[in-house]
Amino acid sequence: MMTPQYGKHHISAWFTSLVAIIIALIVAALGWRQVVRYEEGILDIYAIQQDGYVQVVLNQINLLTSADDTKIVEDIIGTLDSSSNKYWTLSKMEALIFVKDIRESNKYKGFSTKSYYATDSAMAFIDTLSSNRVTHKRIDIDEKRYIASGVQFEFGGKNYRICLLTSEDVILDHNAYLRARVTVTILAIVLLLIFVVVISALSRKIEEYYAHICGVQEENQSLRKVVERLNHQINTDDLYDTRHVSFQLSALPMFIDKMKGMQVYPLYVGILQFYTNKERDSYLVKSQVTLDKSVFRFKVDDKHIMLIFVATPLTTEQLHDIVGANYRVKIVAERRLEEAPDSNLNDIIEEMLVQYGK
Repeated sequence: MMTPQYGKHHISAWFTSLVAIIIALIVAALGWRQVVRYEEGILDIYAIQQDGYVQVVLNQINLLTSADDTKIVEDIIGTLDSSSNKYWTLSKMEALIFVKDIRESNKYKGFSTKSYYATDSAMAFIDTLSSNRVTHKRIDIDEKRYIASGVQFEFGGKNYRICLLTSEDVILDHNAYLRARVTVTILAIVLLLIFVVVISALSRKIEEYYAHICGVQEENQSLRKVVERLNHQINTDDLYDTRHVSFQLSALPMFIDKMKGMQVYPLYVGILQFYTNKERDSYLVKSQVTLDKSVFRFKVDDKHIMLIFVATPLTTEQLHDIVGANYRVKIVAERRLEEAPDSNLNDIIEEMLVQYGK
């Protein structure tokens, strides 16, 4: 099979696979963006719930009758669960009073609020706390991301700030959510891989099929050219087939000239006479079947024709039988030449024409 020549609009399997990979990466990026937005939504919901928790603690503080801030720590904040991922802070004016627990608070005793909330995001949050209205923001402390809910309030004639900090990792790494996220991520990766593999396999199959079609088309084109050539040859042979053509006597010299140097012997020349022109024409029509391609027919006049048998192995008697079978015909002149004569063939035929009186 010939190598197929692809059309100008052909797209290779490698290009299709590359496009499939790019599409998969785009879908993966969009999917990851949706996951991030979903996680941000979860954090916003948690932050609102956390604000409510801080409001409850603030309400309890407002119920205290003692003006000593140690009551806030011992009776309220100190009793709440704390850890490195979720804890409370309490500051009076610019000084820290409570961080996580009593032990941690002693570590920061004497520190200012700014020394603990050292990052820009944390300081921006502390500085914008509203009086008796809980707000929240996502801040960074010690290279960790927190959801901070806080409020500023007045107690015993002094301004305090209370904040609840929860690490985002605690929320997002919750067992149920984490399992769901990992499962969805794995499924998405598997589906995208299947998409790329299937598209690549299909494009490869399509390319092979396209190559096969191109090969078949080229073979068909070659076969069509062969058929056209054969049809042309057949048509040409039919056009110049001696069975279908009767030459005029004027074409005889050219015919004899063409036979020079060709293997045309033994050669038989016979002049036939018919009783009517109609019988002559009828003979010429039927001779298309009875005589083969090696016989040339020349019209001499209305009642005479000349037959020239080229390279015929038949005897003169056999030729008589073929020529005159079932016809009212008379052979008025004939000549059989086993080999090329010494004299000109055209002169011999001229003598034959004179012989019957033409």
